Amino acid sequence: TSEFFAGLIDAATGLINTTTGILYDAGTLFDYLRFGVSRQVDTIAALRLLSGSRNQRASVLGYYAAGDMFVRHYRLDPTDVTSTDNGGKVIVGVDGLRWKMIYAGIADPRIFGAKMDGVTDDASAIIATHTAFGEVVRPVGSFAIKSNMAIAGTAMKIHGAGHNKTS
Repeated sequence: TSEFFAGLIDAATGLINTTTGILYDAGTLFDYLRFGVSRQVDTIAALRLLSGSRNQRASVLGYYAAGDMFVRHYRLDPTDVTSTDNGGKVIVGVDGLRWKMIYAGIADPRIFGAKMDGVTDDASAIIATHTAFGEVVRPVGSFAIKSNMAIAGTAMKIHGAGHNKTS
């Protein structure tokens, strides 16, 4: 049902006259649907397509496809007009607005698109993870590193899968 209502909100153009004046809790129904309900999207690509004027929060179910990693939660930051899209913690939508991850948890390279299938080059996702977190936590799986991973002026610390494991 939330997908149905979210689709209705995104499909509407101009003023949404049917919900702007309906009182709901401390505001209007439109404000509740816009600010109080978190949209659920399958991928980071779908997050980039969400309208920032109609959505404020979103849950992303995967990076490339729903279920290919853990769910991540984002909040729109309407005051930020300069942050660069890093493919994980900050996503710039097609409308130019910035979606910021609410809580990243561990420094997992899948946040930045690592496939960990042992075939796809995960080097850029590993570097992005290190840049954003200062470290990388390697979940169970196989990295394929096919390109240069040099990071000037800093050592890369990679924690392995398991308690107190470091590579």
